[in-house]
Amino acid sequence: MRNRQIVLSEIQNAVAHERKSQLRVLHLLREIECDGHYLEMGYPSLFEFATQSLGYSAGAAHRRIQSMRLLKTLPEMASKIEEGSLSLCVAAKTQSFFKSEDKKRKSEGAAKLSLPTKQEIAHSMVGASMRECEKKLVEISPATALPAEKTRELSTGKTLIQFSAAQELMEKLEKLKEMLAHQNPDGSYEGLIEVLADMALKKVGSEKSAQKTAKNNADTASVSTVEKERSRYIPVEIKRSVFARDGGCCTYEDKKTAKRCGSRFALEYDHIKPFAWGGETSEANLTLRCRSHNVYTAKKQGLIRS
Repeated sequence: MRNRQIVLSEIQNAVAHERKSQLRVLHLLREIECDGHYLEMGYPSLFEFATQSLGYSAGAAHRRIQSMRLLKTLPEMASKIEEGSLSLCVAAKTQSFFKSEDKKRKSEGAAKLSLPTKQEIAHSMVGASMRECEKKLVEISPATALPAEKTRELSTGKTLIQFSAAQELMEKLEKLKEMLAHQNPDGSYEGLIEVLADMALKKVGSEKSAQKTAKNNADTASVSTVEKERSRYIPVEIKRSVFARDGGCCTYEDKKTAKRCGSRFALEYDHIKPFAWGGETSEANLTLRCRSHNVYTAKKQGLIRS
């Protein structure tokens, strides 16, 4: 058995090294985000880069990304993270609070949190546990500090969904459970949401189909053949062909590794040869891009400013 003091000294040194490495990871994540390296590598978000390329769990990736963003605003907190008086959990929770509170204030037409206020709140979290952090944030703004929405995949092939529902929403859900009891006999929220999702998809799908048909007919009647040749308008038939050809996902690829983005979120139709450079609105010159890669490509081509 080794001497206890030697073991304690070694683990203290290892922890100090671990904290320095942790801080280095945050600085590198900031560089990767600011320079858009994750987009160039074919990832639609920094979160997907952290989970897929770096191998972090969803929770670990979230904590590091949010902590990194806290340091963007308050770089002085880096020393607190390195010395261990500010955990990543607390740092991430504080940054998420800042973002949510600013968003809430903006919707209310109020001023965002000032830098001195953010500094005061962040410094009050030094040495705080997660429970203490949550308690302090609730005291500052109960509405903002409620648990954030989140999802977590389970080993059973299901996904855990968590969010806070207002009393008004709960009353509506309870009423819907009664009205749809014949379609959801066990009265579960999972069953209710599935029934509502099926109903919404059917309704929205039929409405969008009708709107597209009406718009297509109107455009066909009002736009001349010459105008169509230099129009950004994409006929429904071409959209369908491009969507099917590209597999319904973003086609951006990293030139070095050929990694394809593959995101199905917020897809847009992008001109391969930019429309501004004379590119045609044709099936051959269109491709699917997620919003992030559409903007990234446009910036690279100098079509929009960074």
